[in-house]
Amino acid sequence: MNIQTMLDRLSRDIRIMYGFEPQLRVSRVPLYEALWKELLVLIENVGDRKVVDVQTIGAVEAARLTLLSKANDIDHCLVWCARNAEAFRLGYYVSVPRELADLLYAFWGTGNPGFLRALRQVCLFTYKSKSNAITEQQTELAIAGFLERNALCSQLSERYYRRKSESNDGSGQTLRIARLLWRIVTSRWDYRDIKPSHGPGAVADAKGGHLKWEALDRQCSRLCDKLYPVSEFFSPSPGMFIHAWASKSLIDRDLKTWRDSHAKLAVVPKDKRGPRIICTQPTWAMWIQQGQRRNLEATIQRSRLITTHRFRSGVSSSIKFDNQEQNGLLALLSSRTREHATIDLKDASDLVSWGLVRYLSNKEVTLALACSRTTHVRVPSGELVKLHMFAPMGSAMCFPVESLVFWVIATAAMHVRRGVRYEAICHNKSVLRDVMASVNDCFVFGDDVIVPREECSNVCERFEEIGFKPNYQKTFAEGFYRESCGVDAYAGGRLDIFRLQCSSITSMSDAYSTIDLARRCRLGGMLELSNYLECQVEAYLGFGLAAGNGNSALWVREFPCDRWGSYEALHWNMAHNRKIRYNMRFHRWEAKSVVARPRLYKAPQDGRYRLFRGLTTGVDEHTFVKRALEGGYDHELGWLSPDNLQYHQGWVAAF
Repeated sequence: MNIQTMLDRLSRDIRIMYGFEPQLRVSRVPLYEALWKELLVLIENVGDRKVVDVQTIGAVEAARLTLLSKANDIDHCLVWCARNAEAFRLGYYVSVPRELADLLYAFWGTGNPGFLRALRQVCLFTYKSKSNAITEQQTELAIAGFLERNALCSQLSERYYRRKSESNDGSGQTLRIARLLWRIVTSRWDYRDIKPSHGPGAVADAKGGHLKWEALDRQCSRLCDKLYPVSEFFSPSPGMFIHAWASKSLIDRDLKTWRDSHAKLAVVPKDKRGPRIICTQPTWAMWIQQGQRRNLEATIQRSRLITTHRFRSGVSSSIKFDNQEQNGLLALLSSRTREHATIDLKDASDLVSWGLVRYLSNKEVTLALACSRTTHVRVPSGELVKLHMFAPMGSAMCFPVESLVFWVIATAAMHVRRGVRYEAICHNKSVLRDVMASVNDCFVFGDDVIVPREECSNVCERFEEIGFKPNYQKTFAEGFYRESCGVDAYAGGRLDIFRLQCSSITSMSDAYSTIDLARRCRLGGMLELSNYLECQVEAYLGFGLAAGNGNSALWVREFPCDRWGSYEALHWNMAHNRKIRYNMRFHRWEAKSVVARPRLYKAPQDGRYRLFRGLTTGVDEHTFVKRALEGGYDHELGWLSPDNLQYHQGWVAAF
């Protein structure tokens, strides 16, 4: 696929939708991405002021304000704004590529979120395109960054936080109240009542499928065996475990049962900005982590402290693990009312230290978390490094623990700012009741934190004092822009855009993502770009795609889901000689397209492994084949990747 051709088609779609046709060039894509970052800073600085004028200045005057850009065709603009009661005006500088100047002037002149959405579409169209090729320099930088964050966590020990909490300043009070809130929430966590399971992700000592069950059979660490005995949690039945245990010598029992708590560092492709670092867990650790995760998430969401009183606005809990729509809804509403601010944290999961979690937890919870936690990580060079983070990406316990950590710290910081003291909570029951019954205005989903606007600077300051790094370029409080959980909004309007996932089609996964992008572009009104992407997929597949509406299969050209859309799809198929038919049995129109089937295999497992799998997951050989044919998620295959399927032409529902 040609990036320049896609930018040309995108320009035509913007002309049709907004009346401006920017002459985009692929060589200036870095300038477009830099412009969007400047715009976010500018919108945050303008705040609630009204833009009264946009002035283009010369290069000499621009050089006095900032470093002059060396790129050609750059407009230097001063955005003048003021409040109604202010007699003076403030000017903010921004450098704009000349082809995007008209869109920028239209946005500042009208305040229409549609023009800002067009700017965002142009600037970030290729920003997160995937890159399967990882250079050695990118790998070295990613590993060095991980080791640097791990070294930083070694300084954030339990002793460090205990000494810090002894002071009576804001950070000391915040830590003590955060520890109190943490222990109230986790006091009802029954960490023994878990149902372990395998996760869809990779593990360190097995490739997946039936190999996970073989690596799991009667194997765990000595610490894990104290709380989760091997005979109960790592064997189909105690009798079968005793029989296998008695048939081995003492040496074999130690060699075959006890495993080290060592994770494996993996570098996986992410996008063109660089790879992602993941710590793949041992099979036994992931087995327990999945059970602990589900139990801990349910305990947190049932806590009285987490429940809010905002049911009318669609918000029911301060922490949600299965649904991120509530944070997105709050971001959308706050972009209009400016009631809440959105906070983003850099490297959030890697900076939650094991010392901080030990400081917040009591002895029982600390032991439960330590049972499934890996203590060391093996880097690609073969070196074994002690892990000072609690659980980096790759651990099932990473998400719930970091969400609760950020919530207790942000909530404690807000209570301290309102004058609540830790001593008053401990010695005065009325103060404790007020804290328990207070309406919670902190909402967390992973590292996306939403707090009241007036509390934003205070919460960010407390985060920095405790050891985290707020990303101020993605933290929005004063302006009308908000970003949280995939929702970008300005002045009450969503700024949803379409991103290019891959720059070339070399596999069925690339074809799948490209046709999905074309489908969303067509429904979003960008017909020129959609037609080009669909033609590229057709060239890769070797035959033409039929047309359908919203009720159709994925591998068709998408039209609106209404009667007029069905009429257009039918005439498009007839005009382009696509094979269609009317199915009298199902009373629907069908088209000849791609039909996907999973690659079935029989797992070479003995009776013990199959019994273990059937008792814990309810999946036997027949239901496994049925679920694989239905598609979606399967406990053995994980999420079915397009590259793991087999394809042939067949009849699919069109409209």
